[in-house]
Order: sequence, then structure tokens, then C-alpha cells
Amino acid sequence: MTTTYLGMLSFCTVLYMAGILYIALLDRFQEDEAKTSLVGALSTGLLCFAAPVGGVINNRFSCRVSIMIGGAFTTVGLAASAFVPNLNCMIITGGVVVGIGFSISASGLICVVGFYFEKWRDTVLSFSFLSAGVAMFIAAPFGLFLIDNHGITASFLILACIEAHLCLFGMLSKPSTIENELISQKQKNREISANSKSKSYLDLTLLTNKSYACFLFSTSAWNFALTVAIMHLPNYVSILGGSSQDIGLLTMSFSVANLIGRLLGSLTVSKLHEKCIYVHVVVLALSGLLTSLFVIYSSLPGGAYIFAVQLGVFTGVPNVMMTSISISFVGVNKISEAYALAFVFCGVGSSTGPVIIGIFTITISLIYS
Repeated sequence: MTTTYLGMLSFCTVLYMAGILYIALLDRFQEDEAKTSLVGALSTGLLCFAAPVGGVINNRFSCRVSIMIGGAFTTVGLAASAFVPNLNCMIITGGVVVGIGFSISASGLICVVGFYFEKWRDTVLSFSFLSAGVAMFIAAPFGLFLIDNHGITASFLILACIEAHLCLFGMLSKPSTIENELISQKQKNREISANSKSKSYLDLTLLTNKSYACFLFSTSAWNFALTVAIMHLPNYVSILGGSSQDIGLLTMSFSVANLIGRLLGSLTVSKLHEKCIYVHVVVLALSGLLTSLFVIYSSLPGGAYIFAVQLGVFTGVPNVMMTSISISFVGVNKISEAYALAFVFCGVGSSTGPVIIGIFTITISLIYS
């Protein structure tokens, strides 16, 4: 469990540094916002879209192997990003390669915890996402420190060294008895029927569960909002004339709020279990309402902080509930498949959000220029 939490902290710190790196990449390559945002959008989106790949490795080998392979991809992608000559190459190394690494390692890190616990599974799974909240809290100030003191090239190399620890965490993640039994059973199923192979990795029949399908679509929506905030909030402050300290303060406010939301979500899961879906619905409704009203209170003193805090809290709560709610719909035997499908829908929101908002930014700039 400790290795899982440390692994989540490791890769999520880099993941949530996307907004800070986005500003540095804008300055380095002098490209437009939409194209530059592809780096973070792809790394975040592929974390979700490539989740079935992690499921394949989990089911055929083990979660340990997933974590190690993902760590290797992420390390290589970040190290290569330090030396790329243009944004097109950065999109490949920092977006595609790093995103695939995030996806494969995340699949193993989350699923290995679900296999180890039975009585306290929901609580342990939800609390594992608190590591991601801590990572979000330290990502912005740590990223600003790296860029200001070491520059973009050295920063990517330092981040690559951090991600290399995922290989170590994977080596320490011993498969549980439950995991070994499920791998053996699925291997037998594949030998019996060739069709069962595809069903074992990305089971689209789960979408026939209408309640679960609605949950997946809502997951796309709040991930759209979350990744837009992570990617564009720092640049929003910069456009308004804010300094690095202002950027750090706003992103830290968002991060602290998100961590509080994750904690509240974890406590809700541990107390309500299957009934936490009702809290999930109410939280997203409140977030949608406050986000739609941002055009009204954005001009008020502290308006940006109000937006950041509410979005941080109300995306933190559903984040930690996602795996537990998925299991309540499909059962623990389908945890790898449910994880893969849920994260594919996360990817729909994560990959489209930053790019769409980047295009809106360019359009509005042209209108008022």
C-alpha cells in the first residue's frame, strides 16, 4: 500500500504540473495556445484513453509489471523532452510517450490496492487518491521552483529522475493471492474462447448498465473542467498581469481545495459505501451551477479564487469516488475492465478540454484585437 501511495504521488506531481510547464513551453517555442496545450492535453488524455493497455498488462502479467513498464515510458518521455528542438517533437515526447507511461503505471497502482483488500477496499482505494491531492498541492510551487532556478531543460531531466522511481515501486508491489487467482482464471478463459480475450481487457458490455453509462458520461464532464483548470488557470493569471507568486497562490488554493475535496470524498465513501453515488450527483450539480455563474462574479475581488476553490473541492470529491462507484456497479472481478472503461471516458473530457478552451482563447483574442 505504501508503494502505491508513493507511486501515485510521484506521477501525479508531474501530471498536475502541466499548467506550469504550459507557460514555460509557450515562452520557449512561441507557438499558439491551442497547439501548445496539446502537450498537457495528450499526456492527461492518454492517461485515460490508454487505460485498456494497462488492463491488458494487468490481466496477462500483473500490476507490478504495469507499474514498471509505465515508469519506464514516463522516464524516457520526460528525459527526451529536455532535448527536443521544436513543439512538434515535444508533443510526441512530453504528450504521447509520457501519457502512455502515466496510463500504464496508473492502472497498476490503482488496481493492485483493490486486489489486496476486501473488507476495507472502498476506504483504501479512496484514500489512495489523497496522494494525488497532495501531489496537486506541491506540483505548482515545485514546478515554479524548478523552472525559475534550473530552466525548462534541467527541469525535465529532474522530473525524469523522479518518475524513474516508479520502476522501483513496481518491483516492491507484490501480487496478492486474489490477483494471482484472477490472472489464472482469465488465462483459462482465453484458452477456452478467443472472444473472451477482448472482453477481459475492455468490456464494452458494461455500457449496457444504463446507470453505469450515465456515471461514465458525468465522469467525462467533470474531467473536462478539471483539466481546463489545471492547464489554463496559471496562464489566466499571467494574462491578467499576475506574477509567479500570484500564479503559485491561485494554483495552491485550487490544490488545497482539491485535497480537501478528496478527503471529504474518502470519508463519504468509508461511511456511505454504495450510497455515495448520491453525494456524487449533488456535488457535480453544485459545481456546474457555480462554474456557469463565473461570468458574473469573475470581476469581483477574489472572483478567480472563488472559482478555483469551488472547482477544486467539487472535482476532488468525485475523483476519489470513481473506482469505488465503478466497483459497486460491476463488482471487484471486473475492476481492471471498469478502471479501463472509466478512464477512457475521463480521457474524452481531459483531452478535449484544454484544446477547446485554447481555441476559444485565440478566437476571443482575435475578436478584441
